[in-house]
Amino acid sequence: MPEIPLQPIPELIPKNNSYPHIADQMRRVGFQIVKRGMQSENYVSNSAGWKIDAEGNAEFNDGTFRGTFNLGNTQITVDTVAEIQTAIDTVSAAGGGIVFLQPGTYVLTANITIPSNVYLRGVAGVILDLNGSYDIRGIGTNVYNTGTVSITNTGTTVTGVGTTFTSAMVGRYILLQDFWYEITAFTDTTHITIDTDRPYIGTTLSGSTYYIASILSNLGISDVTVKNGTTNAITFSYASDVDIRNITCLDITNTNKAGILLAEASRFIVDNIITDNCDYGVGLIFARYGEVSNIRSSRSRVGSVECHGECRNVDLNTISVETTTTGSGIQLKDCSLFTVDSFAINNTDDNGVRLISGCSNIVISNGSIDTTTTATTSGIALSATCLNIQIIGCQITNCTGYGINIVDSTNTDCILMGNYLLNNSLGGINDVGTRTVIRGNSGGTNGVIDNPQTSRVTSQFNKTSDVTAAAITGLSAKLVAGRAYAFEVQLFFDSAATGGVKAGFSGTATATSFIASVDVKDDATNVSVLINRLTSFSTTTGVTATTGGLIIMRGTIVCNAAGTFIPYFAQNASDVTASSVLVNSTMTVWESN
Repeated sequence: MPEIPLQPIPELIPKNNSYPHIADQMRRVGFQIVKRGMQSENYVSNSAGWKIDAEGNAEFNDGTFRGTFNLGNTQITVDTVAEIQTAIDTVSAAGGGIVFLQPGTYVLTANITIPSNVYLRGVAGVILDLNGSYDIRGIGTNVYNTGTVSITNTGTTVTGVGTTFTSAMVGRYILLQDFWYEITAFTDTTHITIDTDRPYIGTTLSGSTYYIASILSNLGISDVTVKNGTTNAITFSYASDVDIRNITCLDITNTNKAGILLAEASRFIVDNIITDNCDYGVGLIFARYGEVSNIRSSRSRVGSVECHGECRNVDLNTISVETTTTGSGIQLKDCSLFTVDSFAINNTDDNGVRLISGCSNIVISNGSIDTTTTATTSGIALSATCLNIQIIGCQITNCTGYGINIVDSTNTDCILMGNYLLNNSLGGINDVGTRTVIRGNSGGTNGVIDNPQTSRVTSQFNKTSDVTAAAITGLSAKLVAGRAYAFEVQLFFDSAATGGVKAGFSGTATATSFIASVDVKDDATNVSVLINRLTSFSTTTGVTATTGGLIIMRGTIVCNAAGTFIPYFAQNASDVTASSVLVNSTMTVWESN
């Protein structure tokens, strides 16, 4: 039988272009066939678009799954409390990702632990009931912080004092100023090296507090309600890159426990948090380089936000506080490089905002504080050793103490500017600080509060048949011990020629030194009918034979004991026709240092 030559079979899919008409159709809808896969026309690796290769590897930006999501071959469905930790551990073992909680109430029977690279995310209707005993946490391990350390800017060698560094610390991280740095080498008990590709960036440190730990990173929680706890509800500690958003914390009832606590953490965001009936809402301890925003707290016992333990480089903004039972609305201790902006605090048991001690370089601005309930508590209080604090553009009303109270002389170089201070029981500003700058503050019944301090007579002050000098109503300044002041007083007056006028100074302050000139100009003659010098604080000088004119008193005073400084006035000789200080007479006092 003759052989029949075999003919080649045409390729079903030509190599040069697989079905050109299909490729054209695919391009029209935005994707294309490439070698061993498909991708969108705008695909850029690790940046834009999407791609699926022949091995099943895919790259997308975001995805929505309406069914079961399989990670590798492990099916994850989170709808019972027992499965939450299992799902978290499975996602962690696969390299990280997000665990979604379905709507419902999960009554915990153990703590939830969140590791690195895992985010726990709920939706509306997700409630985590802490069952009175449990919490949600992400906490690093192998913590060490004995002694202090030093390092120079851009350096990689960390030198310890009182430290016992070990080789086991290689691969762990050290928190220096604002950030965690990886330890790459061990030299001896007082010397370690951080990654040379990422040297220390910051001010040179000497004798500084530090922490070494096996840290957690890139983790967080969002979109859940947490309730019914007796310890800190959510804690992240010895961690970096922490994201906490859209959390409601209810009924965290134990003493000094927070809805959310960040300790020894760097690079964090805490946003859109509601707390009710918690000891305090958000707590920061040795937290560095982060933002706490959109916090709404009610019925807090200690306060809404409390920061202490050398926190630094933190932005607190958009804070709302309604009612504290034992504490301040916002409280800072040993904090630096903070902004506290756009806050509303109402009905606190203690000061509205309180800086306890050790605070520096903090700006408090654009806030409102109304009503402190405990006697002599103020809107904003600086207790001691606070440096470079700026309080700008705040409205503070109805406090039982001062609007702003700078309590101690160790508070240095503070600025109070553009604040509105109204109906505060003890006054607008109490300043016992050192080199405080006070400008452009005002406030109704408290008068204009400024440095210079200015005051004005608003109702005519009369003396009839009375040669005993008395304080002129409306004119007053407050002096601080140890400070030097210059002053000028202008008193417009009317009198009978037989009664005349006399003027001087007194008040509750005492003077280390005092000198003033008194010039009485008569309106009728436009000449000075009295020019005299006062060298004693509580004395007066006067003249008759004038029926009206202007008294000008200028001088300086160095304050010994703090108190009031007030011009006094009386008739020089008793007369039935009144001698009067007229409306719009003024007094101005400013520091002369």
